[in-house]
Amino acid sequence: MINHPLYKRQEGSSSILVIILMVVMMVFGLAVLTTSLSNKRLAEKKQDWLHDYYDLEGLVEEKIGKIDQILLGVEEEAIDYISNGTYPLNLTVDTHLELLSKEQTFSYIYMELLKERLSGGIKGDKSLALYMSDYDFDDIENGYVIKPSFIEFDSHHLEGSYPRHITVTLALLPPNPDNLKEDYHLINRFDIISYYQWQDAFEYDEIFEFDDIFDAPPDSEFLDEMPTNPFEDTDQPLP
Repeated sequence: MINHPLYKRQEGSSSILVIILMVVMMVFGLAVLTTSLSNKRLAEKKQDWLHDYYDLEGLVEEKIGKIDQILLGVEEEAIDYISNGTYPLNLTVDTHLELLSKEQTFSYIYMELLKERLSGGIKGDKSLALYMSDYDFDDIENGYVIKPSFIEFDSHHLEGSYPRHITVTLALLPPNPDNLKEDYHLINRFDIISYYQWQDAFEYDEIFEFDDIFDAPPDSEFLDEMPTNPFEDTDQPLP
């Protein structure tokens, strides 16, 4: 039997390799466990976020539906005047309606009813701001294009540390000749020109827009007509 000092130095080397391998496997296992837990927490947060978002989206659709019902009622009342001469508003300027064509008469009645119904329908709702377009009888008589009015409203969840919001701006499309059918029904009653989802903790420049919410992009020309942010003063009087 050969007795050499080098053989004694190699005793226990296999045990060291096993220990190193076990340490490496433990570190790898902890990394996998940490990643799995992080992914689980992220998935739970995403699920909560989607739940809140779709809940908010439902509130938005509900409010848009109520506004559209007002617009539809105004349209039907204006058509009823053209058909039957019944007009629920008592205005002194009514005596001059014979100077207008039927299309102009419909436009005037529609805009007057719109101002009346919207002002009454949203009164007291501080989450909603109304901006009526400026027009008068002479504008319609001279065939001037009526500018759209605007409604901006905010649907929100106030629970939790970071309340979530969806802010929507609607352009209420007036009965101009290019938006009016032969039977006096409007082609489009409104257009959604902005749709933002955000949290209170975000800075304004971090608010992002959901471009894929609607099939058709908003009409860019309405953005030039939009007034400044109405929520700067939530106590502003209604028109």
